[in-house]
Amino acid sequence: MADNIHKIRRVLPEEKDRFVSTILQCFVDDHFFRAMYPNIELYETEMAKFVEFDACYAIKRGTAWVLGEFAGACLWIEPNAEFDDEKFYDLIRNGCHSDYLPTAMKVFDALEQFIPGEPHWYLSFMGIVPAMRDRGLGSKFLNHTLEFIDTGSQTAYLETFDERNVPFYQRLGFKPTAKRVIDDNMTIFIMKRPARQR
Repeated sequence: MADNIHKIRRVLPEEKDRFVSTILQCFVDDHFFRAMYPNIELYETEMAKFVEFDACYAIKRGTAWVLGEFAGACLWIEPNAEFDDEKFYDLIRNGCHSDYLPTAMKVFDALEQFIPGEPHWYLSFMGIVPAMRDRGLGSKFLNHTLEFIDTGSQTAYLETFDERNVPFYQRLGFKPTAKRVIDDNMTIFIMKRPARQR
């Protein structure tokens, strides 16, 4: 069992629901998403739809990974991916708690402005379930997926809403490139990792 904790593999199509559930566990204490979905019922239904939007795309393309027996989940979106933007914003408008919707829309509008101009990989979700944290698994997990990304020598990009995450990503080669405060209660940290030559 201990050895299996460190096994990293791609998510199979039939594991989509369990993969989405794992991401929900990883982000259950996330400041931004819990502001969007403040009660557990809303979080488990509407946040699940939000995650599934990216998960379906990534699983089909082999860019969704799982750690061990779903101790962690990592979801990358490939360069030049095409999404239905209207469907994406409908998920936000229809699912987000009404009190927080204006701020959430400002956040996502701001994120659009920070998207790199060059082809890049986007880290949509990455996390370790609470019971398995503080074991060094996150660094090992994310570094494994970055090795795959480096085979194409392209930029990697992410945002985080928790300043405590910034040093973690810096250790893996990401550099802070921008910071934006929304409505005095939500801060976005933008980070990029330059393309690596293999």
